[in-house]
Amino acid sequence: MLIAVTGGMGSGKSLLGEILAGCAEVYDADKITRDLQAVGGAAYEPLVRAFGAAYFTPELDRARLGRAVFADKKMLDRLNGIMRPLVKKEIEKIARAHGKPVFVLVPLLFEANLIDMFDAVWLVAAGEGARKKRTAARDPHLSSTEIDARFAAQLSEAARLDNFQKAAALVKFPALNRIVENNGSVEEFKEKVLSAFHSLFDNLY
Repeated sequence: MLIAVTGGMGSGKSLLGEILAGCAEVYDADKITRDLQAVGGAAYEPLVRAFGAAYFTPELDRARLGRAVFADKKMLDRLNGIMRPLVKKEIEKIARAHGKPVFVLVPLLFEANLIDMFDAVWLVAAGEGARKKRTAARDPHLSSTEIDARFAAQLSEAARLDNFQKAAALVKFPALNRIVENNGSVEEFKEKVLSAFHSLFDNLY
């Protein structure tokens, strides 16, 4: 059972993963990406060829490349063209290795057209104001302009919700799809996440 967890920047995907870590296997597509981009990783040489040695020390300077690609759509498309097939391959390996529920945090689930790889989708929803505030607290090195650029590169909340609703026709077990709102306290969110998990899976495994 492979379940995608998605949502906009600052929505609380990582927090959901931390909450579920004691109940299920949890993987983070961002960590998978970092591992692929590390020296010796499958993406390292393709990235050097695509963007040049200026972004490497020899480790990839993710912050510098991030600023560049979110200011240049062609560069962003080039990066996605390299990373998305590799991330998809790693997720496929995870799916084959587990029998119980596996949650994978996938920020760009809909943008990267990865929905057909999953049995169900959980969407973490939160207002844009709250998400930007959390992003600024988590990534203090980003200016408000850089945060705005990164938000602009993602789907809007309305578009994300529309894609979530369409996902019912694309996943194997749409009855397991859930929207988990995160506009309140951490404790309120934790209660919602655990309630959703136990109501769905306690009787299945």
